[in-house]
Amino acid sequence: MLPSRILYFGSYQMYFECSSLTQDECTHDKLKDFLHSKSILPSYSWMKSRWWFSFIEEYSQRALTFSSDRLPAISGIIHACKPPPGEVYLAGIWKSRLPEALLWRVTKRTENTEGPIVAHMVDGTNGKSSAIVTQQSYVAPSWSWASANHKVRFEDFQFRRFGGVSTLEFISCSTTLVDSSADADPYGRVQAGYLEVRGKLCKAAVTQTSDPKFMKAWKLSSQGIFQAPAEFFPDNISELLSQITTDINRPSESMDPGGAFPELYALSVGTTGGYYGFGLLITPISRTKNHFRRVGLLTFTGHRGKHLEDMAIWFGESQIEVLTIF
Repeated sequence: MLPSRILYFGSYQMYFECSSLTQDECTHDKLKDFLHSKSILPSYSWMKSRWWFSFIEEYSQRALTFSSDRLPAISGIIHACKPPPGEVYLAGIWKSRLPEALLWRVTKRTENTEGPIVAHMVDGTNGKSSAIVTQQSYVAPSWSWASANHKVRFEDFQFRRFGGVSTLEFISCSTTLVDSSADADPYGRVQAGYLEVRGKLCKAAVTQTSDPKFMKAWKLSSQGIFQAPAEFFPDNISELLSQITTDINRPSESMDPGGAFPELYALSVGTTGGYYGFGLLITPISRTKNHFRRVGLLTFTGHRGKHLEDMAIWFGESQIEVLTIF
């Protein structure tokens, strides 16, 4: 149990927290209401609201000493909230909130000192192949916000407000806990996880813009033509920059689909009746067909259905495929 009153000693000032407010020495402004313990009550209503996404957006900017604590650190809050019976928890996201829970993007980056990411295959639950991403400490599958180790923002509001329609069919999903004992915490650390989905897939490429902080994604035709740029928010920008050597804003000529570009695919996630469309950028992780990991989020925006036109260019001729994301 946490104490009812806490005094934090920061680098430059002290912070005081109790059940009604959080306050620092310099101001009288309190943090967002959802962080106060009085707002964390056993209720099912938070599952249907935006509370969870708002909480994760705020929590994800916290600098933990060990990134492997990212999921266990919020386990106590989940227990206090008492999720509805039958609700499935998947490494920081809730199955009932798919596909919105996949629509996260990194907004603020912190230094990652845990080394490169290496993927290899292991056996998962129920005979399903799963994947472990090995670094100094594995945190979560690539499709979970917890894997990014950065501050994230969810695009769920735009998806719901404008009548979002999922273009993905979720076939099966699972995570494997590190602790397999009978009394293990169901919201604790995980060692593997997968999403098996059915959706439209197409070849894609990524280029840098004049600002190295931003990238664009393009539909890559069978002839190597770049088509219909989309906004691209990479989960790990340094990983992609190490593989992209071309600095171009709007390529118009045929280019080698291989070469400097990693093998990338776009997966359609959903569209809205307003101004938005969404997709995931993914990359193969093994020689097994249709095994992928997430690379980033794609957004299609525009007035008067422009986003629908662009998504039609990207996915209009794509065949529906079954794939697994680890």
